Amino acid sequence: MKENLKIIGIIIICIIVFGGLLFLKYALKNERPNELCKEMTEISNKQILIGLSKEEVEEILGEPGYKFDNETGDVYAYNAGKLDRGIFLGNTCILFGCTYDCELRISFDENDKVRYTSIHTNA
Repeated sequence: MKENLKIIGIIIICIIVFGGLLFLKYALKNERPNELCKEMTEISNKQILIGLSKEEVEEILGEPGYKFDNETGDVYAYNAGKLDRGIFLGNTCILFGCTYDCELRISFDENDKVRYTSIHTNA
């Protein structure tokens, strides 16, 4: 009888531990982007602007925050929202909270067509 109680106790403890770990996996997050950051990240990840001209980009996204040149060509930079990093339980930061500004950078080739896009943070 005592043997059966030990086995049942061990099974219950395993279920509680597994359930707790599963809860933490889905409840704790280390990043929380705002809606603009999510949208701009999706634009960058899917590379949907590839091949568009500068005029077409400005028609879609508006005037860039700033423009600069790098070793590959012209670059447009757009505000891409904010990204909160830390350990979040739901919407509440419980440890290591930091907020970063995000930026969508659009690089153009020598023909003024979009070569690639990327997201940068001020981290």
